[in-house]
Amino acid sequence: MSDEATPRLSFQKSLGPIFDKVQTLTGDDAKFHESATFLGIWVLVFLVGVHTLASMRTILEPLLWATFIMMILMPVTNFVEQQLLKLCCCEHRNNTCVGSARQVAVCVVVSVFVTIIGLVVLMIYRSAVHMEHDWVHYETGARNLAHKCNLLFAQLTQRFSQHLVDRYTEKTFSLLQSYLSDLLSSLVEQISNVTFLAVMTLLYIGFWLSEPIPLTKQVADLFQRYILLKTLASSGYAICIFALLYSLGVDLSVVFGLFTFLLNFIPEVGPIIAMVLPLPVILLDGRLDDPITTAVLATLGALSFKCFWGNIVETMLIGRDDVMRMHPVVVLFCVAFFGWIWGGTGMLLSVPIVAVFKSTAVVLPTRYRNWILVTLEGDTKAPSRYASLVANSPGGKLVSETSEDEPEGGLLG
Repeated sequence: MSDEATPRLSFQKSLGPIFDKVQTLTGDDAKFHESATFLGIWVLVFLVGVHTLASMRTILEPLLWATFIMMILMPVTNFVEQQLLKLCCCEHRNNTCVGSARQVAVCVVVSVFVTIIGLVVLMIYRSAVHMEHDWVHYETGARNLAHKCNLLFAQLTQRFSQHLVDRYTEKTFSLLQSYLSDLLSSLVEQISNVTFLAVMTLLYIGFWLSEPIPLTKQVADLFQRYILLKTLASSGYAICIFALLYSLGVDLSVVFGLFTFLLNFIPEVGPIIAMVLPLPVILLDGRLDDPITTAVLATLGALSFKCFWGNIVETMLIGRDDVMRMHPVVVLFCVAFFGWIWGGTGMLLSVPIVAVFKSTAVVLPTRYRNWILVTLEGDTKAPSRYASLVANSPGGKLVSETSEDEPEGGLLG
């Protein structure tokens, strides 16, 4: 026997009583040991998986963005291709695009997509130029705001010493200066990352459209249904915000409406950011008679529209979907969790990712599946509702493998 085997045998002998005791467990003790072992293994797998996903953020973000965009562009590309095939004699066998119609359709769709992105960037640039042209009004507003602050400080000095007020004022301005400096430096550092992200995303989109990756129809339908319903709710919310800001005489109301539409795709967090964005422009606009009152009205109006479109309309559109139904606390946690892993990309895709995971819960044993469903939906009736949904779905599955009757790749193939 080798010297290396001796320590191993002695270690096994020392653990022998423990293993013998575990094997003699019966009843509740055995079930607890089994459940604890199972839970410990999956916690370890979860932690390793989260660390791996966070470490791969740089290379995963372009793929995730491409996946989200592909859910929109693939049906459009297929439609354009079918229209081109009706006008020419390109081959189309076994659901695989062989002729030039596919490439032409890809070029058309990608060109339109890039044009739309360019128009959005141009709108933002023109808004910056517009603010520079009207900078005198913002200087006036800044002076008016500073005057009001001085009056407030004058009232404070009657209650507090001038030295105390000056000290806290100096600290506030130094913090703002350091924050702006850090913000500018981070923006400069992010230019290369954004460029890499944009180039890789476009490459993924181009290759994915040309040669679609097989994906089950159920997963594609789930993503596309979420995007469609979210687009409807975001459009209505953005139009209301634009009308509100325009009626209050707020500058750049169209741009803020556009940002509201885009940020509303980030559940819970995005609308709050959209509410805060117009406030500096409102408070510093010297053309407004009472900027503070206007800012309060804009915030209250945005909150009202958020409650209507977010808590009523979206609940009716998305909340009624049995697969996408989740408790608001779970949604907020998922947004924070995936945002911590992948930043804004994770926030955007948090709900669809969890919905896909929920739809695959049919493969889990009942005792594990039920508490997962109850946790996600916050409803003890979730397991029975999910069982009814699975029973009524084709083949008794929500997310199944590609069948022979279904075109390979589903909507994305």
